[in-house]
Amino acid sequence: MFTRTTGTVHQVGDTFTSTVVFDANAADTDPSPDDGRYPYISRTVPYRTSTAIILDPVSGKINVLAGDDGGSHGWLLRYTGATILFELALTYPPGTFPTDALPLALDFSQATGTRFEAFEPAFGMDLRGTITSLRVVPEPGTSVGIASAALLLRLRGRRTR
Repeated sequence: MFTRTTGTVHQVGDTFTSTVVFDANAADTDPSPDDGRYPYISRTVPYRTSTAIILDPVSGKINVLAGDDGGSHGWLLRYTGATILFELALTYPPGTFPTDALPLALDFSQATGTRFEAFEPAFGMDLRGTITSLRVVPEPGTSVGIASAALLLRLRGRRTR
């Protein structure tokens, strides 16, 4: 269920799928040894209407947080447009990721936190929730280096105005 559904057709308890296609061989564009930044090829997300939208990968990235400072590790998928923000985040205990390399699989059972957020202030859209399942699916008809992570999101909470 949603924690917020302002400015959208979605209702409390709605479920949906968000799909992320990425290149497993993509180079890390962040020089830091503790933070990886990787492009994705495409991503579909729920929107304020009943039709999901495809986000432009130029403005999006996958971040892998693997700091050795004892803090949480994480996997963050973020898209920032001129007037819109979409985030999907999984938080893990310290030491989960030995490096900032892009993991090809995520152990959802070890996640200590999950969240989905979408904001578009121009239309009053504010969606928030939690991720309840995750699966990696091979992309049919492409090279082994391409995979699709399908995220079934069940958003929890109550409707706010």
